[in-house]
Amino acid sequence: MLRTITIVSILLAGLASAAEPTTDDHRVIYRATGTFDDYREDISDAILGMGMVISNVSHVGEMLSRTGKDLGAGKAIFNQAEVIEFCHAINSRRAMAADPHNIVFCPFRIAVYSLTEAPEQVYIAFPRLKTNNGGKSQGALDAVEDMLRAIIEEVVD
Repeated sequence: MLRTITIVSILLAGLASAAEPTTDDHRVIYRATGTFDDYREDISDAILGMGMVISNVSHVGEMLSRTGKDLGAGKAIFNQAEVIEFCHAINSRRAMAADPHNIVFCPFRIAVYSLTEAPEQVYIAFPRLKTNNGGKSQGALDAVEDMLRAIIEEVVD
């Protein structure tokens, strides 16, 4: 019995560390099992560990809960939800040097959230950074996406 539990635990740990994101044209979403607080803290630590400064944390879940009551919304959407905003001087500079209009992508954002119906599932996501400008501009934005993926994968792997 103990051997079976050990094998199942190892398999589940392997599944948890092999987080493959769901990706569409507009967003990249990772799903992990654990607590919101742990993943929220780990994402913040990973950002700070790369030498960046968090400029803002939007408490989206709290805002929706608070305003939902005023709007007559019955069901909460999120168990908890925050959007962490930060900048990376090198990637920001490259993106805006390639196209000054890329300023709309700064600050960079990572959302950490759990849904009310499954609070043990934590989602970590970021918006895709796409431009029709192509060339150097898209290359600079791709580098930002690579950085966002690296931050998240450091935490979910």
